[in-house]
Amino acid sequence: MSHDEYGKELLRRVLGRRFDTGEQRKISLADIVIELDGIIKGSEGQLVCAVEIEAENLPQVRSAMVNLCLHPAPLDLLVLMVCNLRRDPADIEKHLQIVWSTLTANQRGPLPIIWLLGDGGDPQWADDEWAVRNELGKLGVLPAQDKPQ
Repeated sequence: MSHDEYGKELLRRVLGRRFDTGEQRKISLADIVIELDGIIKGSEGQLVCAVEIEAENLPQVRSAMVNLCLHPAPLDLLVLMVCNLRRDPADIEKHLQIVWSTLTANQRGPLPIIWLLGDGGDPQWADDEWAVRNELGKLGVLPAQDKPQ
């Protein structure tokens, strides 16, 4: 399974049909279409959150962040797999939050980032599902939950 497929399947397991990879994830600027990995819809089908999933390198992660900035969703979510990032996640997170605050002119607050333990080559379904549920609870997209024992 590819890293992208793993991330999308993980979000589908947690959100069901609320995770959507259809037309609403696309935006067009000057006749060029930008396709995010997906969006999260609310219980009434309204657009809630833009989602990008990355497992490659920092330039690709920063590009995904630009895509999130351009999408009209009220919330943004970046899902990362550490497999190819080859740096300490704390250092990467600090860097990405500085990039995000620069891109958004400090108008949107910190970027929610979910760090997955698994990836397409080594799925970690239980831990990663909990990480997604936990962050989506913090964002108010799902009810908050305690970590299972």
